[in-house]
Amino acid sequence: MRDTLYNVMVEAADRIAVLDQDKTFRYRDVLDDAAHLHEQLNTAARGGPTGTHIIMSAERSYTSVVMYVFSVVYGYTLVPVTAEIDNRSLTRLINELPVAFFFTDTLTDKGTSRLLAVAQQASCPTLVAERGKPLSDGAFHQPLPPLNNSREWLAAPSQDNPDLYLIFTSGSTGNPKGVSVETHNLLNYLEATRDEFGVHADDVLSHISPLSFDFSIHEIFIALFNQAAIAVLRENDKFNFSGYLSRHAVSVWASVPSTV
Repeated sequence: MRDTLYNVMVEAADRIAVLDQDKTFRYRDVLDDAAHLHEQLNTAARGGPTGTHIIMSAERSYTSVVMYVFSVVYGYTLVPVTAEIDNRSLTRLINELPVAFFFTDTLTDKGTSRLLAVAQQASCPTLVAERGKPLSDGAFHQPLPPLNNSREWLAAPSQDNPDLYLIFTSGSTGNPKGVSVETHNLLNYLEATRDEFGVHADDVLSHISPLSFDFSIHEIFIALFNQAAIAVLRENDKFNFSGYLSRHAVSVWASVPSTV
């Protein structure tokens, strides 16, 4: 999956990959942004050991699409969480998973957030990016791990890491329960549905699902796998679907029935 997606994106380097509000990003931009972030993390790690999981609290944007591509190409497992996850559940994820860093683009006007504070309190490395801007422009902070802490931190994980992402329940009825989806599962799905959905490189696909909802994986990767474009629905577009559809010339709409 990792080599397949990378090669498909390189081949489509000059094609449009993401439409986000009034900005257009090409496949080349997405790959370059992911590569620059990878260089930053390797520099911060100084060749040290690494975690394999990225906990992400973010909204739909070009930035979050790059994070998905980054996690696939460089062998990380993405763990998207909702902004409503409680402090106890987030702390538990940080303590029990081999976390590389916590990523967010969802901050208050004061430049912070409840979840970012929880991650920092747990001495977890953090990456904060501005929504819709290059991911590699984000602010990375890596705290020094306690001397008695044997957990792994940062740098590039093994390409043999099989897990693409983990989707967790809210934990409202107990501890959050995770479901793992492996990279080969997604690749099999994309190959099996290529002809079924009839998506072509000239199409523009809707991206409207929350990142913590696994249908967002379909929206992002069915487009990238077919060298098509992703039209991001921002929160302020939710009450103007017709404007969103016409502005980006969306040709393929995918959603659960209740959205329609």
